[in-house]
Amino acid sequence: MIAELAEIPFSEPLLEAAGKFIKKKYKTTEFLHSIRTLEEEHKRNVFENLSRQEEFDWTGLIEYIDENLLGRIASAFLSPDRDVREAVRKQAYIRAYCSARADTVASQRQVDRLMEKILIQTRDFLWRQRNPSDWLPFNQVTDEICVQLDTWELEIKEMIENQTQTFAEQHKKLLASLEYQNSFARVVDQLRLPQPIDSLFNYRDPKIGFYGREKEIAFLDNFLDRGEPVLFTAVNGPAGAGKSKFLYEYVKGLSANPNWKCLFLQNRKVLEKFTGLCEWKYPVNLLVVIDYAGDYASLIGEWLVSLKTGECPPKMRIVLLEREGVGKK
Repeated sequence: MIAELAEIPFSEPLLEAAGKFIKKKYKTTEFLHSIRTLEEEHKRNVFENLSRQEEFDWTGLIEYIDENLLGRIASAFLSPDRDVREAVRKQAYIRAYCSARADTVASQRQVDRLMEKILIQTRDFLWRQRNPSDWLPFNQVTDEICVQLDTWELEIKEMIENQTQTFAEQHKKLLASLEYQNSFARVVDQLRLPQPIDSLFNYRDPKIGFYGREKEIAFLDNFLDRGEPVLFTAVNGPAGAGKSKFLYEYVKGLSANPNWKCLFLQNRKVLEKFTGLCEWKYPVNLLVVIDYAGDYASLIGEWLVSLKTGECPPKMRIVLLEREGVGKK
């Protein structure tokens, strides 16, 4: 799949022209030096301490970054079209995986770590130019607006769902108009990972750090890398042991990988939609984490049985999350 995605054309002449434009218009010497320093520090502090499963071709990745930094990579910020910027970013990651020969989830995660640093430093460099004719300031503002609109959309849906029974029929019609057409791919595309919240002792609070769990991470990495099309596993333990935090952080970290779409499900409605479908096609691999799985056991069982007969993504991985001694009798 990586090799196929790496060949998707994204206007190569345009990417080449973007690189020439940046080299001609901006003083890049100091920026390029800072990138070299970043690469050296990352190699010394991170790469040289990787496990065998996380290793990748360092030289291949660095050659790719150096050759494409001012063209393909910088172009992920310059197009006025948000979808084009996202497509260029994804392709940059895919080509980075190919150049680094990163063919496992663990090695791709390590490539992501360096690529994220490179992208942040590139964005900051372009932003400091402060040229009104550039698209970057406009892009940054529009991205912030889109994020705010997504937040408002979620808040509006929650308000609608809390309306009184008097407006029940209008409520159903409005939800129907907002929902995607009845296909698995559209249902998946409209789902978002749970957002971070500022709430003391909630696992989604970004102030609560996440450390360790190397064995559990390695287990899930191997679980994803296996060749079977559909697999499921269960994570069980006492309440408060950190299960939700672990899986939330794992899913959040994997979400940058273009080869995987990640879902973290916490309500019955989505599972009811799944069981009402007869196909589960999706263009990339799919990881589905179901929290409080014991509360939805019958729905999950019905869905798992039906997966045997319908079309599925290239790989589908399902993780059932439950607490010991907690659940409906």
